[in-house]
Amino acid sequence: MGKMMRSAVPAAAACALLAACLQPAPLQPLPPGPTPDEVAGYSRAQTQYRSGLASGNGDLVTKATDTFSQIAREVLSRQDPSLFGV
Repeated sequence: MGKMMRSAVPAAAACALLAACLQPAPLQPLPPGPTPDEVAGYSRAQTQYRSGLASGNGDLVTKATDTFSQIAREVLSRQDPSLFGV
């Protein structure tokens, strides 16, 4: 039994060392296209834009236009980060 215990200790130590050296799985990057939240936000902005045009509310049209621009900028920056680099 003593020999079995002696051989198990180095094996356990080797397993612990290997487990400590393992790298965590890399994070998956966002897909280059729009996320479901961005699609929903774009749809809401489109509704606000049309409502603003129909009612003559320029502030609502401006807010919707800004939302369109922000979502498009975010999607494009994921596809090619150098587009908006300084």
